[in-house]
Amino acid sequence: MAIKLVLFDAAGVLFPVNKVVGEDIAQQLQLDEEELVQKMWKGFYVDYTRGTISTEQFFDRFAETFNVPREQVTEALFTDGFIKALVLTPGIDTVLKKLMEANVIVAILSDTTEIFARARDILHLNQYFDRTFLSFEIGHKKPEPEAFQVVLDHYGVRSEEVFFIDDNKTNVEAAQKMGIQAVLFTNADLLTKALQTADVLR
Repeated sequence: MAIKLVLFDAAGVLFPVNKVVGEDIAQQLQLDEEELVQKMWKGFYVDYTRGTISTEQFFDRFAETFNVPREQVTEALFTDGFIKALVLTPGIDTVLKKLMEANVIVAILSDTTEIFARARDILHLNQYFDRTFLSFEIGHKKPEPEAFQVVLDHYGVRSEEVFFIDDNKTNVEAAQKMGIQAVLFTNADLLTKALQTADVLR
C-alpha cells in the first residue's frame, strides 16, 4: 500500500537532542544535575509534556521542589541554552525539501512542552510540515498508541499508509506494532535511502 503520510519525530531527528539544558539550569541555580533528572525530567516534567499542568504550574512546582525563589524560574532559564544549541540535523533540510515535492503529507509527532515548542520556532520548521502534533496539546506521549492514533484519525489514513521516523527505538517499535512502517533515525543519508526503498522518494 502506498505511503500517504510521512511522520517525523522532532528532537534527535530534525535537530540534535539538546543535552545542555539540564547543565545550564543546574549551574545557574547551583542544583545537582542528577536530582534534576530524577525529580523534574522524570517527574513533573512528564505531566507538563502531557499538558496536564500548565507552564505556570510547572514553574511553581519547580520552585517548590528545588526551593528556588519563584521569580528566578522563568522561560528563559529553560530555553536560553536550548536556543543557543538549536540547529537543524545535517542534511535533514534536503530530505524535507524533497518530501515537499513528493505526493505525500508530511507532519510532526513530538513529545514536548509549550516553552520548548515556542523556542524551536526559530528553525522555521512549519514551512515543511502540514501539521505538528505536540504531546502537551494532544494529551498523549509516544510510545502510547493513542499518540499515533490521534494522527491517523486526523488524516483518515490507515497505519500501513504511514512512514514514521524516530531516534528512539521504543517509539519505532510501538509504531511498528500498530502496523506503521517505521525506521530508527541515524542520519539523513540513510533516511533518504529508507524513503526511496519505501517508494516515497525517487
